[in-house]
Amino acid sequence: MPLRLTYKNHQGQRLYLWHISESDQFYRDNTDINHKKWEEVTTWAANRRHEWLAGRFLIHQYAGCTSKDLIIDDFGKPQIPEAGEISISHSGAYASIYIDQVPCGVDIQVYKPSIVKLRHKYCTDADLEAFSDYDLTDALHLIWCCKEAVYKAYGQKEVDFKQHIHIVREGLYLSATMTKQDVSLSYHLRSRIVNNLFIVSCRQVL
Repeated sequence: MPLRLTYKNHQGQRLYLWHISESDQFYRDNTDINHKKWEEVTTWAANRRHEWLAGRFLIHQYAGCTSKDLIIDDFGKPQIPEAGEISISHSGAYASIYIDQVPCGVDIQVYKPSIVKLRHKYCTDADLEAFSDYDLTDALHLIWCCKEAVYKAYGQKEVDFKQHIHIVREGLYLSATMTKQDVSLSYHLRSRIVNNLFIVSCRQVL
């Protein structure tokens, strides 16, 4: 099985990264997707179908969760009441899930040079300062992943990545704040680069 990365610690944080290379039938045989949902999924475009199936497979295998246990709230955030908090991400041929005991998020992004064209939409000079020792394109990928992970952990809509989410690095520690109207939240971040795949997980500081 192509499990590319596993991270666990004593606080209950678990991150899994999966390389999607199996047939649809593999996921059909190794998850508990019901017949009605399976028929719907098979009508989707191939990329969307493979990503969704891989995400459900990871949840089933590594979060110990059946489809009946998984809840998608009104904002599209997945919840597993008995297993704590969970976040899902897909990009290219990869899928990832992150499990924690506090609100959390994960985002993965395959390398795309075109991300430079979007920097004005989500990146500030202060954000770049947090990744000043990185190549610019790498830094922009990591900043995007940081903000997307924080957005997923926050779990609600109407978030402006440039105005509301700010990244700070102090020594080896990477953190972010989400400040919006009467909301002020802090997050610890963990970033990695694996074979041109950018990975960021975050957990809320309670």
